[in-house]
Amino acid sequence: MGETLKLLWAYVQGLVLSFPARFYPARSLALATISFRRNNRNNSRLSVLNLPSPGSSTVAQGRGRRLPLTLALLAPALFLLGSNLAFAAGEPGGFTQWGAGARSLGMGRAFLAVADDASATYWNPAGMVQLERKELTALQATLFADTSYTFLSYVHPGSKMGAWGFNMARLNSGGFEKIKTTIDPSSPPDSPNFLKIEDLGAFNVSQQAMTLAYGKQVTQKLSMGLALKRITSTVDTFAQSFTGVDASVLSKVNDNYKFALAIRNVVSQAPAGSSDRLPLTIRLGNSYKLLNGRILLAGDITSNKYTGLGWNVGTEYWATRKIAFRMGIESRNSSISETTAGVGFGLGSASLDLAFGVTELGMSQRYSLSWKFGKNASQGRGDEMRRLVKAGEAAFQKGQYAQAVARLEQALSVDPSNRDLQQMVSKMNAIAGSIPSATGDGDVDRLVRQGVAAYVAGDMQTAYDSLRTAYEKNPSNQNLMNFTNKVARTAGLPIVEPPRDSVSGARWTLVDQKLHDSLSAIYEGRYDVAITKCEQVLRIDPSNVTAIGRMGAAFFLMGEKEKAITLWRRALELEPNNQTAVEYLKQLGAYK
Repeated sequence: MGETLKLLWAYVQGLVLSFPARFYPARSLALATISFRRNNRNNSRLSVLNLPSPGSSTVAQGRGRRLPLTLALLAPALFLLGSNLAFAAGEPGGFTQWGAGARSLGMGRAFLAVADDASATYWNPAGMVQLERKELTALQATLFADTSYTFLSYVHPGSKMGAWGFNMARLNSGGFEKIKTTIDPSSPPDSPNFLKIEDLGAFNVSQQAMTLAYGKQVTQKLSMGLALKRITSTVDTFAQSFTGVDASVLSKVNDNYKFALAIRNVVSQAPAGSSDRLPLTIRLGNSYKLLNGRILLAGDITSNKYTGLGWNVGTEYWATRKIAFRMGIESRNSSISETTAGVGFGLGSASLDLAFGVTELGMSQRYSLSWKFGKNASQGRGDEMRRLVKAGEAAFQKGQYAQAVARLEQALSVDPSNRDLQQMVSKMNAIAGSIPSATGDGDVDRLVRQGVAAYVAGDMQTAYDSLRTAYEKNPSNQNLMNFTNKVARTAGLPIVEPPRDSVSGARWTLVDQKLHDSLSAIYEGRYDVAITKCEQVLRIDPSNVTAIGRMGAAFFLMGEKEKAITLWRRALELEPNNQTAVEYLKQLGAYK
């Protein structure tokens, strides 16, 4: 019996030294180690032995000393339960690398650049923007005896602020043996004499992660995501928690190819008294569709300081609209860690996915059920965008350009891929930067509103004429001059310069120039040019009697007497004593 205990003690010491020291709580008075025995596939035992801690002075009265059962070292044991978890041995929260959703697991976990279902909360929060309806997915996987993995995720696509999601992952293993030992205090530390070993029943080892995720469409082809997660490891009554933040992006390069990048644990927080940290993990992903989306190819590469470099490849083939077949391979440390296969069934708004994994320990199975419900998010986004655009147009018509920009930018944030809206926002930003508002009833603000409306509509000549005339009426407005010259450079028209003469009446205005040009055109017989110049004046000043009269003369000389009569009568309405109009009408017998 003594030799057996010596061998056991040597074995225990070797196991203890093999584990990272960070799993020993600073306040523990005793060391603990584990031995995992698998007699058959239905019998797993994890025994805990209490051993004297180096330098411990805890001594009980009587024949021996009894040390409290210490469970702090059991968290790493969970990572030894199966090849998929073995690569994460010693890594806090390593079980989260196991994955989520039977669809993704069937594809060998190559899902970073796919992430188009509710499991995106885990794989890539940026991918949640691809979901059009609310979606809930639940996964249950049986790894081996008394060990199971559960994943639950929900995504809520929003019409205003992007997509929100939540998930919970839990790995639980039960049936572990808990014992308490009594050691002879007189026995040497390197060869303890176990006086008594008591069976305290069984306990569970579990790890749980809860994640809050957010995804936002940033541009037409790029979305970004963030995830805040809390990971809790529990061994019997002992528990410790870690907090981490993940960041990710998803780029839709074209209709078939997508690229993704995820950095996990960008920020992390460890429990008090622990030097442990969640490891920084970088993952790159690609996906490509073939045959109009019937075939999906995906591949990921992962770098982690604990597990090294690994890769995942997978494929999905939709044989019909309702049945899909999947295959995948996962590699860690230059060796194949798991080969997977799966099948999916589309059931209307619901889907059922099955996945099977083959490792050196045998086969495991996973199944998940997903359900889509609620109104289509794109319809809600469309309604919200139209509401904001309408509010922006109303502000624009009133000359409230800064407010119009704010509303249109909100609309663009709802649908960043809308190119017409992108162009509108770009133009409105150029306007509001120089002219925040023009809401007055005077000629200057009226001309500004007219010019801005023409600029947005693409009528650069009218925009230039109106804005230049407004500036001529208010030459102290430097911002108005700058914006007018922006329009001038775009349209290839003369640049406006500040007046050199302080006497406004001595200046030759744009209207004066156009009236002069119209008269010259009439003398030269270019009646169409004269009409165009007069129309430009009337867009600036609809009541300009001189422009109306000269346009009437041009039409008369072109032989269009009815148009000429109409214009001269309008001139008389505005200026009843206009003798030129009276004489022309009398000659035509149209004066009343």
